[in-house]
Amino acid sequence: MKIHIWIRKSEAISGKITKYYNMAPQSSDWPYYVEVSISQDEFAKLEDSLEDNSKKISISDLDSMSFNQDLRDTIEDGGGWIVEQYNRNRDQKDWVKSIEEIPYVYEKNPDTGEVYKRKFGKEHDSRELVSVGVVERDYSSEKGLEELQKEMEVKTGAEFMTWFHKLTKNEKTKLTRYYND
Repeated sequence: MKIHIWIRKSEAISGKITKYYNMAPQSSDWPYYVEVSISQDEFAKLEDSLEDNSKKISISDLDSMSFNQDLRDTIEDGGGWIVEQYNRNRDQKDWVKSIEEIPYVYEKNPDTGEVYKRKFGKEHDSRELVSVGVVERDYSSEKGLEELQKEMEVKTGAEFMTWFHKLTKNEKTKLTRYYND
């Protein structure tokens, strides 16, 4: 179960929660609040820490507890959700049945663009940098106008659109110039 609370943006940034609301505050300063989701355990710890002002809990503590609890929950149920996400955009022949079969988890640093890979469940210290390059398309085998016209003659409406979208930009330009003139 997740619990949604509203806290001040400044507290979200500083990580020191002093007060929360169960809905957006009904005051003129409501734009200075954000909604966060926490687990039932985290909520209980937050309640305890707010009653006992000597013990403060931070956003990063809540976030860390939430991630670890969610990960424990999904691993305890056999990793169903993680396996489902892994298999989602793959051919059925490439699907896995358990977390242990997942070869690598890939992570991208949005600031630097670097891509790392690591075994699922391993710490970030064990990850390795992956070099990902942009592949240049080979335009040396572009078709001439006559060849494009011969291929186009046998295409039906639906086939034509698929065929046309697979052409290079230069090939598309050749055809459109010819038929627009």
